[in-house]
Amino acid sequence: MIPIEAQAKVRAMTLSKRGKVCVYNMHPNSCLDWQVYKQTGNTMFVDGAERHLDASLEAFVNEGRLAIEFGGFDVKMGKMVRHFTILGARDDSCWSRG
Repeated sequence: MIPIEAQAKVRAMTLSKRGKVCVYNMHPNSCLDWQVYKQTGNTMFVDGAERHLDASLEAFVNEGRLAIEFGGFDVKMGKMVRHFTILGARDDSCWSRG
């Protein structure tokens, strides 16, 4: 997962604080790992894609098997401390496209 460090604009909202992570980061990063693996044959990229998937499932799929859109992490503890949505109905709801 790539933290939202600089800027991520969603619905004219800017998120730029350390510790904010978005589920949208899963797909492009995994595609990049798989593409590099196809070009190089280096299995390190497969391992990275699998670890990224496992971490994303753990962080962004809740107990009810619903997807969470954004997570706020305690960067020292490495744990999600809250989840929220911009495109969903409420912060305690699921991500509608998830």
